[in-house]
Amino acid sequence: MAVNPVRMKRKDCFWGLHFDFHAQLTDCELGKNLTQKMIETIIAIARPDYIQCDCKGHPGIASYQTEVGVPAGGFLSDPLKLWREVTAEKDVLLLVHYSGVWDFEMVKRHPEWARKDAGGNPSDESTSTFGHYAKQQMIPQLKEICERYEVDGVWIDGDCWGVEHDYSEAVVAAFRLELGYSGPMPQLPGDHYFVEWSEFNRESFRAYVRTIASELHQQHPDFQIASNWAFSSFMPEPVSADVDFLSGDLDPQDSVNSARLEARVLAGQKLPWDLMSWSVSKKSGQQLCSTKSDIQMMQEAAIVISLGGGFQLYMKQRRDASVPMWMIDTLADVERFCRERQPWCQNTELIPQVGLLLSRYALYQSSDRVFGPWGDLLHGIRGTLRALLESGHVVDIVMEHTLEENLEAYPLIVIPEWGQLEEAFKDRLLDYTRKGGKLLLVGPHVVNVFANDLGFGILEQASAKVMWLRHEGKMAGLKTTVMFAEEAANYEEFGRLYDENDTLGDSLPAASIIPYEKGTVGCVWFQYGEPYVSKRTSVQRDFLGDMVKRLMPDPRVEVHGSHSVDVVFAHKDERLIVHLINTSGPHADPNVSVFDELMPIGPLQVVMRNVKRPACVRCQPGGKEIPFDYEFSVLKISGITVAIHDILVVEF
Repeated sequence: MAVNPVRMKRKDCFWGLHFDFHAQLTDCELGKNLTQKMIETIIAIARPDYIQCDCKGHPGIASYQTEVGVPAGGFLSDPLKLWREVTAEKDVLLLVHYSGVWDFEMVKRHPEWARKDAGGNPSDESTSTFGHYAKQQMIPQLKEICERYEVDGVWIDGDCWGVEHDYSEAVVAAFRLELGYSGPMPQLPGDHYFVEWSEFNRESFRAYVRTIASELHQQHPDFQIASNWAFSSFMPEPVSADVDFLSGDLDPQDSVNSARLEARVLAGQKLPWDLMSWSVSKKSGQQLCSTKSDIQMMQEAAIVISLGGGFQLYMKQRRDASVPMWMIDTLADVERFCRERQPWCQNTELIPQVGLLLSRYALYQSSDRVFGPWGDLLHGIRGTLRALLESGHVVDIVMEHTLEENLEAYPLIVIPEWGQLEEAFKDRLLDYTRKGGKLLLVGPHVVNVFANDLGFGILEQASAKVMWLRHEGKMAGLKTTVMFAEEAANYEEFGRLYDENDTLGDSLPAASIIPYEKGTVGCVWFQYGEPYVSKRTSVQRDFLGDMVKRLMPDPRVEVHGSHSVDVVFAHKDERLIVHLINTSGPHADPNVSVFDELMPIGPLQVVMRNVKRPACVRCQPGGKEIPFDYEFSVLKISGITVAIHDILVVEF
């Protein structure tokens, strides 16, 4: 079967489908109901650029007739062979879903390949990245798949997020030798050398990914590789392996807020990327699920594609590797939605406005995990991001390494509650501010990091309190952590915190705005993110949104008329692009699994500054020309109503 040179590369793909079912030894009729006609119908109706199909899931059992791995209980035909034959005929890229670090069967058959916990017990789930699993099992099996079936690539699941500290004897010995350490092995944050121990395990995973990518690319240079969630929020660091694209699968329950964060992280890594949305809504750890409506899938897709990523949808295969066909028409609706917007989403470049920091250093210093998911440690950035977006601001997620070259491009940098920052990076932020930049420190822990530099006299260390935030004549209760500092004469007070839901009670500043040479620093004295995630209020949202406006009064783009619109600002081919995404609906309600209606938002007013007079403004998709007002380099567009995702394209 010759590889078709016309077949698209994954970096150029925009829309795809993912199928898997994590085959087991008890699956004895693989291929029974999977037919050529079924796959042809999927391709004809859903029109994917690529398909990812099952190959080997977490149980470690192959759903194809392998000679290298452990095959499922029985085959009536070879599913992977059929997927390849049909996709090749239709010029559709085919990748396989393959579980990496997590391989239950291999750690059972080869306990010497298993990670060991601090008690010396081998894992029944995860392999050791220090051991021989990758070279003796994983790489040979991926080569088998590539050579026998001529598949185009692999989406490696169960990888960075499946890594845990490995206390195998040889690993511990190597760590002790490297550090010259003979004391008790660290097990928890705060233990002597725990940070170094975590980094030792992280570097082993990086080496594992590099080995897989280099060995496969050496023999099969066109084989395209991604490690699920590598170099994402789970692993917020520079890309250090020769992977071809980045990818991850969103939280199946609150996928909108999951996409808001994860898409912005991947967009900053400057590699081709996509995100997978589950076609079902379900809570973590529960089997009960319901298939999402087309409206939900489109809303999730809009967030991802507006930020420049590709979008894929996941459907579970049946135990015989066939596909439930009843929902394929829904996939077609989502495909049409994405394709209509593709020309103004793909290959765009985001324009910096607000940069919100995801700190690798803070996470790696404080977490008990090797890699994410980080759980509550991300509440600060999640809550701050939601509040900023719901205030109409254009927000990028930035990381220490992404700011090395473009820090000055951002009018405002927001640091959300990180309690530790690398000294050199902190100095860089302060230098940026001295030269005229704006820095917003959200929460007592990060304010404390900068306390000496800003000359604070701390009156009271951070402590948990119930307080009431007053802003613009309104009040809202918060269970939060508060730190008070002695204010200097040149501090500008912003908001107040009261002991009661009454302005007659004792109060202190909620935030302060401080001049810092040519720049300005804003300090929020209370923990912001977690209260906004758990008990969101409009007062808290407006407080932070207005503080950003005070620090950055003339953003390049601002939108008025709704708090349920995400704004993305980009450019392509000398055109400015403003994405407007309707984020209303009960997507974050844990008691709602499926909804099929979004109320249109608007009328919206869009204001763009520092632009030359446009030849025209069009609303895409559709190409309708939109009237506008223009004066003194300010463009105003009014009366916009958004159903799900509209795109304003400013042409010159």
